Amino acid sequence: LVMGHTGCGAVAGACKGVKLGNLTALLKEIQPAVQGVHHAHAGQDPASALFQDEVAEENVRRTIADIRKRSSVIRDLVDAGKVRIAGAMYDLATGQVRFLD
Repeated sequence: LVMGHTGCGAVAGACKGVKLGNLTALLKEIQPAVQGVHHAHAGQDPASALFQDEVAEENVRRTIADIRKRSSVIRDLVDAGKVRIAGAMYDLATGQVRFLD
């Protein structure tokens, strides 16, 4: 299970282009999701909670794709139907988990 969450500080930092010591490398890993959401929703404020939560969800989707790409063992198990990689978002305000398609 790859799970993101609403109100993620790392995602907020990545959306704002924050440079923060050792965390800068982690924030850089989130940038493809930031760019993907920015491209899909041009004009939306990157500082808004809605934009950042969309980035967190996109980051979950991209992480799942990255796992499949980087691990032939996991990819083969998924393709054979022996395991499944699932994505979800945890809502900090409600405590609910929403599974992604």
